[in-house]
Amino acid sequence: MLGPNNLLRSYLDLPWEFLFGDHLVNRRLRERCHLFYLIQSQKFYFISH
Repeated sequence: MLGPNNLLRSYLDLPWEFLFGDHLVNRRLRERCHLFYLIQSQKFYFISH
């Protein structure tokens, strides 16, 4: 079973084109989602530690 850190790291390593699709969103929206998920990951990181 993957620990929280490994699971989070593997999730963040996924390309954003795989998660959202280049043809579905523009670059600004993708950057905004990226920032949102970075903030969520920090919360998850602090909660898991």
